[in-house]
Amino acid sequence: MIIRLYFNHEAFYKETFGNEAFLTDIMGMVDGAISVPAIMKAIIKLRGKGTDNLKVELAKTVTVGGKTFRKGTLVDTIINVPKGTYLPLGAC
Repeated sequence: MIIRLYFNHEAFYKETFGNEAFLTDIMGMVDGAISVPAIMKAIIKLRGKGTDNLKVELAKTVTVGGKTFRKGTLVDTIINVPKGTYLPLGAC
């Protein structure tokens, strides 16, 4: 089962300063449901194929807007990973 989480694509990619508060406080990148290790695992699973919508397994159960998403659920992130790389677009 794949759950699609919608973000404002333009805001996601154009934000350049102060986004560390967004990534840590809102998305919980350090210890949240969409973790850095979960993102890296999803990128490795691509085996260099690339994608414009990285699907990541939730690292833990989380409730968003009153709806609970269980650990292991695949979520669409709209994170771009170019073909032949093992880093998200804009990571360097």
